[in-house]
Amino acid sequence: MVEVDPHYFRPTEVDILIGDYSKAREKLGWEPKIKFAELVKLMAKADWAKVQRRGF
Repeated sequence: MVEVDPHYFRPTEVDILIGDYSKAREKLGWEPKIKFAELVKLMAKADWAKVQRRGF
């Protein structure tokens, strides 16, 4: 049997989601390979391709 605590549910609509890679940079020496604007372009192109394949 599994019990779920609703306190830990994430709301379905989140007003603000902000990412910050500074901790990964400090701890791991990690840097993003692409800039945010390029990521947005890639995501938009992928969504558009999916729309075209599904025909709506």
